[in-house]
Amino acid sequence: GLFQNCCSICEKDLMFCRCENLTSLDVSRFDTQKIKSFVSVFGSCKKLKSIDVSSWNTENALSMYGMFMDCESLETIDLSGFDIPELEPYYDEISIFTGCDMLQEIKCPLHLTEDILLPETLSSEENLWEIEGVSGVYYKTLPKNLNESVVLRLL
Repeated sequence: GLFQNCCSICEKDLMFCRCENLTSLDVSRFDTQKIKSFVSVFGSCKKLKSIDVSSWNTENALSMYGMFMDCESLETIDLSGFDIPELEPYYDEISIFTGCDMLQEIKCPLHLTEDILLPETLSSEENLWEIEGVSGVYYKTLPKNLNESVVLRLL
């Protein structure tokens, strides 16, 4: 297929940036093992409703700044397969979800050592995120060093 061996394409930041009419995308077969920068890969994909990047290998990532920035319609995202190592400073590294105003659900990565802020959304006054099935514990950042995959939901 078109993206079967996309490593040479994926080396570029902004790969799908400003694909404003993109509503869905299957990126499950992308070979991302050697990728060091995921800067604004999906930035300004304003109509994208969900994305599953759980199969992406991110162990060599140095930057993820704005990876999903301004994905205004994004409701669900699956990061469960991500291995997010220590990232190099790139402006405000923690803002990979800035402008994800409709985000309701995040399948969290297991191996996370960085503080990655959860988005402030338009659909919730208080922007309280909690792990599905665990009430009363709220998050402002993605939970770190999990032993099992969890789903964060916006209240």
